[in-house]
Amino acid sequence: MLRKEFLNFSKMSAYLCYVYVRLVALIVGVAVNAFTLFIIIYNAKLRHQRNIFTFNLALADFVAATCEILRATLISGRLIDCTQVIFHCAILVSVMSILAVACYRFISIAFDPFGSRNLVTTRRCVVGCIAMWIAMTVPLLILFYCSTVYRAILFTMMPIIILTSLGVTAFCYCMTYRDIANATGKQQAIGGADQIKGRVKENRKVLLTFAVITLTSSVCWIVHCFHDILQIYAIYYDNIDAVSNILVALNFVIDPVIYWWRLDEFRAVLVKMMCMSAVARRLRKAGGRVDDSSSSSSQSTKVFTMADESMRVAPRLSSTPSISEM
Repeated sequence: MLRKEFLNFSKMSAYLCYVYVRLVALIVGVAVNAFTLFIIIYNAKLRHQRNIFTFNLALADFVAATCEILRATLISGRLIDCTQVIFHCAILVSVMSILAVACYRFISIAFDPFGSRNLVTTRRCVVGCIAMWIAMTVPLLILFYCSTVYRAILFTMMPIIILTSLGVTAFCYCMTYRDIANATGKQQAIGGADQIKGRVKENRKVLLTFAVITLTSSVCWIVHCFHDILQIYAIYYDNIDAVSNILVALNFVIDPVIYWWRLDEFRAVLVKMMCMSAVARRLRKAGGRVDDSSSSSSQSTKVFTMADESMRVAPRLSSTPSISEM
């Protein structure tokens, strides 16, 4: 009897731990991706063509994490099914955004390295992002409201789309890395300029960043895809489901953290915001009163020098003859 109660208590403790870990990961994912969206919109340095698909990736992760929180805590009934459909759409858009980033880098480096052919434009990137949402949302909503085999088709379709997208993404990064390596070899052979060296180095760093995102996404989504394939055959394991849900929640946090940590432009904006915060200003003011006084004294000397210059100019003006005197 005691052993049975102990096992039940252990299962309950493990379930509560799973719920709290997943909920915390989802909340952090919502916060980090919302912050990323705000920074890209707010900062002009990040509102450029290269970050359109990054913005779409953060938006998809934000929507998916928000739907999971709503589905688990606040809503019930028919709304749960609706948010589940939106969650699946956001997951597919997230994976396809990773693929779009890989295709963007591959086209930019392999086919249009200097942007002279205009193969990738801002308008095309925006249209591509909108098309992702439409292509994923509309069929799933129609399938959900007009068919009784929604779950069976979904569990068949999602692993195919996710695994295919990640496979094509890995292939694009391999081809892009090959082109960068060839460009580096040619540049070393002809003794390329510093500007070319800097561009090759930057491309290599960006490539490595999104390759890491692809690797972490693959680790997180493979378990989820395996769980969906098992559900097609009516096989369900609580442990696999728990691990899959936690990995998916962690993926919403890992993606933005990687490009905040790896990409120089994101890191520079983050450092600048931290330096401009009110707390930082107060700390600088509390520890730099001497500098403030020196700056104020320098301002006062500037005022006096300007006054002196005005006094010097005044006699010159008075000494010049007027029209009446002439």
